[in-house]
Amino acid sequence: MTGCALGALTAICVCPKSTMDVLYEKAVRQVKMVGEASDAVLEVAFGVFSGRVQINRLADELLHSRPMEMGQKWKFLSTSSVCSSDSSIRTSASSIRTLPQTDTALRKYDETINDWRMSKLLFPLMKYDPFQNKWNHGRQAEALHTEIARTLARALRIQTTIVVMDGMIRSEAEYDFEPHQIKSFAETGRLIKKMLTLPLNRERSNPAARALFEKLEETRRDIFKASAAVAASEKNAFEDMERHECLRDFRSNLLAGNEENFFDTARYKSGDDLGLGLPIKATGRDDNTMFFLQLVEHLILRSLRLYQAWKHAENIRDMLKADYANKKK
Repeated sequence: MTGCALGALTAICVCPKSTMDVLYEKAVRQVKMVGEASDAVLEVAFGVFSGRVQINRLADELLHSRPMEMGQKWKFLSTSSVCSSDSSIRTSASSIRTLPQTDTALRKYDETINDWRMSKLLFPLMKYDPFQNKWNHGRQAEALHTEIARTLARALRIQTTIVVMDGMIRSEAEYDFEPHQIKSFAETGRLIKKMLTLPLNRERSNPAARALFEKLEETRRDIFKASAAVAASEKNAFEDMERHECLRDFRSNLLAGNEENFFDTARYKSGDDLGLGLPIKATGRDDNTMFFLQLVEHLILRSLRLYQAWKHAENIRDMLKADYANKKK
C-alpha cells in the first residue's frame, strides 16, 4: 500500500494529470513529426537531386560555421539548371542563404529521441496513475496503452530511416534519377505529411493514403528498373574493374597504415583524403539510386502502417471517453 501511495504521489508530482493523457499527447506529437520530417527530407531530396540546391555536408557545417550559428547553408543554383547527377552541379552555386527548415530531419530525430526517453520514464508510472478512474482497467485501456507504445516505437523507426536518407542526400555519392522520380519525391513527402496531419480528418487523410499506394507501386516499378541497371553495370567490365580497384586501394590504405606522409601530400591540400575514406566509386550510381528508392518505398510503407495504427488508437480512445462520460451521468 505504501509503495502504491508513493507511486501515485510521484505521478502527480511528475505530471499533474493523467499519465495516459501525457503519453497520448507524446504519441500525437510523434505522428505529426513523422509527417513533417518526411515532407522535409523528400523536399530536400527534390532540391538537391534536381540540381536546384546544393547543401553542405555535415562536416562542412562544423568546419565553416560561425560562432553561435545554428542554421545550415544551402546554395541555390540558377533556375535554368537542369537535373543532373554530375558532381559538378554541386559546386557551381551562385549564392548562399540560410533557411530555418534545412535541418528539420535531424531536429525532428533529436526531438523523437528526447520524447522516447521521457516516455520510458512515464510508462512504469501507469499503474500508479492517480487519475486512472478516467480510463479504468478494462481491455480497451490496455489496448490504448499498447497502441501508444507501438506508435512511439514506429515513429522512432521511421525517423531513423529519414536520418539515413538525409545522410545519403548530403553525401557525395552519385545517383542516376529520372526527372519523374525526383518530382515524385516532393509529391510523396507532401502526401505523407497530409495523411499524418492531426487531428485526423478522414476526408483529408484517406485520399492522401490512396495516392501513396499509387506512389508505392510507382516506386516499386522504379526499383525494378534500377535493379536491372545494377545487374547490367556488374556485367560492364570497365565499371566492375573500377569498383574493385577502388575497394582494393581502400583496403590497402586501411590495413597497411600508409597515412604517415598523408599531411605532406598535395592531394591532402586539395581536399583528397588519399583513399582513407570509403571511395565514392566503391558503389556505383545505379546501386545508390536503387538503395535510395528502396528507402522511399520503406518510408511509404511505414507511414501507411502508422496511419492505420493511429486510426485504431483514436477509435479506442473515443470509446474510452464515451464510456467515462456515461459513467459520470
